[in-house]
Amino acid sequence: MMKINEIIRTRRKELKLTQEQAAEYLGISAPAVNKWEKGVSYPDITLLPPLARLLKVDLNTLLSFEEELTGEEINHFCEEIYTVLKERGYKEGYELAMKKIREYPNSSNLIYNLAGFLKGTMLMFPVEEEDKAAYEEEILGLFERIAMNSETDWRIRGSALNMLVADYIQKENYSRAEELLTQIPDPGVDKRPMLTLLYRRQGKTEEAVKLAQQKLLQAAGDVQNCLITLMEIHKEQGSREDMEYYAGKCRNVVELLDLWEYGKYMADYETAAARKDADRTLEMLEKVLDAMGKPWKLGESRLYHSLDEQKGNQEQQKELFKRMRTGLLEDLENLEEFDFIRDRQEFKALLAKFRDDNTLK
Repeated sequence: MMKINEIIRTRRKELKLTQEQAAEYLGISAPAVNKWEKGVSYPDITLLPPLARLLKVDLNTLLSFEEELTGEEINHFCEEIYTVLKERGYKEGYELAMKKIREYPNSSNLIYNLAGFLKGTMLMFPVEEEDKAAYEEEILGLFERIAMNSETDWRIRGSALNMLVADYIQKENYSRAEELLTQIPDPGVDKRPMLTLLYRRQGKTEEAVKLAQQKLLQAAGDVQNCLITLMEIHKEQGSREDMEYYAGKCRNVVELLDLWEYGKYMADYETAAARKDADRTLEMLEKVLDAMGKPWKLGESRLYHSLDEQKGNQEQQKELFKRMRTGLLEDLENLEEFDFIRDRQEFKALLAKFRDDNTLK
């Protein structure tokens, strides 16, 4: 938890103010500000309100009260911001999120969640092209801020480092990605199996089932992601037989472990497209586009029935899937790799069908 001197120094630098500028605003000397930041002395009580206004924080934040927020509070903020994003656009939603971060500059959990939320919703809502790079840079800066803070909880810090590594790989800055990877600690012992056993012995059946289903869902997703990665590697290498082998395994995992059916059809679609099999590609493409219109109802599976509340906001899920489908339709119309089916009448009919009915069921 930051002390008042650290909060003053951090916020002043974030606002790009010099000690002299801060001192002039408050009507004091620059050395006085310097002493505050070093923890040698503290602001007079009469200076606290104007100091908080200068640093654009409330007094609770300045005095380190209510620094950490509960998960429920953070979820509430995300829902509030999502409503603004949807009704008034990305810019206003983004500004509201940054305002929340300024109000709670020391809540790593809030900053991490809002940074990830802003990054994800950028794919869901229209963003002015000239503003996009600035948003991405500032979001990257939020992850950097968490990752480089040694006082941040390691679970949050590790997740932020992981996000940064993915971003730098995407930017082809491999040296920076490798540097950050070395800072991510090896995973410790997973306590969930023992905690599940403890719950069973204590007669807490619901808690035990929920924990076991959480682990199953995570493991299922990990297996699917590994198979997709192997499929993509062999596609890049031109090894069609191996690609189809892993695609088949991916399809089996989706069916066996009740994952979103989109994953099953997407694997078959990828292999058909790699073979330039127009008939099979069109068949699977229709299934993929149709599956994108059906939200994954986690709680309807007997494997994950206790996790129903974890499926998140249905409206957000619907919006995300709608954007995914819109993006795929645009790729189908414009990318060279789809030239081999573009002149087919069935292809044109598919585009018309899903463009005119880009809704979710």
